[in-house]
Amino acid sequence: MQHLERSASSAARLSPQVLEALCADSAAEGSFTEQALHYLGPCLEQLTPRSRQAIELRYQQAHRPPEIARQMGWTVEAVHVALARARAALRECVTRQLTAAEQT
Repeated sequence: MQHLERSASSAARLSPQVLEALCADSAAEGSFTEQALHYLGPCLEQLTPRSRQAIELRYQQAHRPPEIARQMGWTVEAVHVALARARAALRECVTRQLTAAEQT
């Protein structure tokens, strides 16, 4: 996790608590490791700018969905959907990276 914090760009740099929150679903299953966290920064950079902004507002700046909706001009439901899709994209990206690393 320390490597991720050092290597991520300033736009994607997140606190350890944020990284753990983003990985909460899979962490409960025990599938996330330090290696998986290593790939989270580059995967964050692959999100669309608006998805990344929503993730940053929610997890880096700790805004609740109604505030994110106000700032982004979305409905609260759109924020929930966007965050769910962004988390799913991050999980898929990290999983792909882990699979590729295991095959090399």
